[in-house]
Amino acid sequence: MRYLLSIMMVLAVLGCNRQGGDTAVSEDNIDLFVVSGRAFQRFANVGYDKLSDPERVFVAIWSLEAEVNNGGFDQYFFNSAGDLAEHTPAALEAIGASHTAEIVRQANRLFGRGGPSPERNKRQKQLESLPATASNEFDRLDEAFYEYEDDLETMLKAYTRKHKKEFK
Repeated sequence: MRYLLSIMMVLAVLGCNRQGGDTAVSEDNIDLFVVSGRAFQRFANVGYDKLSDPERVFVAIWSLEAEVNNGGFDQYFFNSAGDLAEHTPAALEAIGASHTAEIVRQANRLFGRGGPSPERNKRQKQLESLPATASNEFDRLDEAFYEYEDDLETMLKAYTRKHKKEFK
């Protein structure tokens, strides 16, 4: 978890420095990098369960995007971002990203009835024991994700604007 938080915090700080870091959410502007810095700082300080619902939605989606865009679903599940895999479809539904939520559900189902473990070490062992066909399925799901049928950035900005009080 520390490694993911470190990466997210670096990206968030870069975003804060880019625009001064003062305004994460206003009526006219949403700086998702500033929002991510604040959300991930709270995540690091209090844990996922103590975040507000909008913060949990943001953290789950931002983590998914960071990992899948960098190395696909295999990387997402291998790294600490996968700790949130069971929560991510609901987070995507909360912003209206039903198509992407279904892609994540399909990826989660590759782990069987119980889904991917929320514990990284256990989930990594699950990954190792998946059948060889899982690699092809991850590739297929990566491609479906990269089509971006749901405009996650725009949807996440709209969601953040709607819940701006939780992100100030």
